[in-house]
Amino acid sequence: MSEEFQEKLLKLEKKQLFYHRISAVCFAGFLLLSVVTVCILVPKITTTLENINSVTQKVETSLGNIDDMATGITDATANLNKLVNDNATELTDAVEKLSQIDYEGLNQAIQDLEDTVGPFASFMNRFK
Repeated sequence: MSEEFQEKLLKLEKKQLFYHRISAVCFAGFLLLSVVTVCILVPKITTTLENINSVTQKVETSLGNIDDMATGITDATANLNKLVNDNATELTDAVEKLSQIDYEGLNQAIQDLEDTVGPFASFMNRFK
């Protein structure tokens, strides 16, 4: 090989080495940036996932409580319906009896009683 060719080859190898070093430095910088990013983001992501998990558990508990309340309301409604159905005739009879009361006659009887007892109460109040 000629010396001139070796010189060109040496220059080419030096350029390649220079570019390889630049590539290695860029790769090391990218790797360092990636590690720093992971170190910053992973704790935040972990905290966020823990919060999401906590909220999910609270929602599941709330849904369980809502199911219990719905069951309770359904039972109470069924009991109320049973009570009304069992006592429907008694309630109807009571309402009919209340509607048959002679309120005017009752008021007149109360007025008569007041007229009768009123003078006696006034007489008794004098002795106090």
